Amino acid sequence: MLDLQIIQELKFMLDSGNEQVKTYRMVRDCFRDNPYVDLNLRLIGKQNRDGRTYNLPTASDVAALIVGDISDSMESRDIIVKKNSGTLHHISELHPSYLALQYPLLFPYGDDEYRVDIPHRDVIGSTNSKRPNCTMREFFAYRILDRANSFSLILNARRLYQQFLVDAYTMIESERLYFIRNQQKILRCESYENLRNVVHDT
Repeated sequence: MLDLQIIQELKFMLDSGNEQVKTYRMVRDCFRDNPYVDLNLRLIGKQNRDGRTYNLPTASDVAALIVGDISDSMESRDIIVKKNSGTLHHISELHPSYLALQYPLLFPYGDDEYRVDIPHRDVIGSTNSKRPNCTMREFFAYRILDRANSFSLILNARRLYQQFLVDAYTMIESERLYFIRNQQKILRCESYENLRNVVHDT
């Protein structure tokens, strides 16, 4: 049985501390007050700064969450919500705000989570590393690590934690497929070089 007091406290916590929730409420109010107006809110997926330090603007600009798939014509990934028709679309798992939007109870402050350009701490400014940025698998491994003397909201979320793990796995696979789809020249070149080396050695 649901405890209404706990629900009200959670609602108040999200309303007061989560910028994503505030944005949703603002758009909801605009839809309710102007049901025939076609509103759009866009969350820019590619940011040039650290998402934890510089979040999306919190001014009262109206935007709409448009939920769309990754396509070859898109230069950056956006989460998009279209019109007031009630139609739902699948959002990109690679968007920095995806986890905060999908799991507001696990990420109550609405911070950006994974981005494709998170540098490894030990290679900032280094050109020697073959992979200078953190992969999504490394990111999730860090997030679900059980640390002594540190409470993890994610690890204690029970069934929501299980759903989070399944979602994390699909996100990791999506990132791998995205890389393969967009790095065909490099991958084919490496295969050609390997074939040439084998032929040369025989």
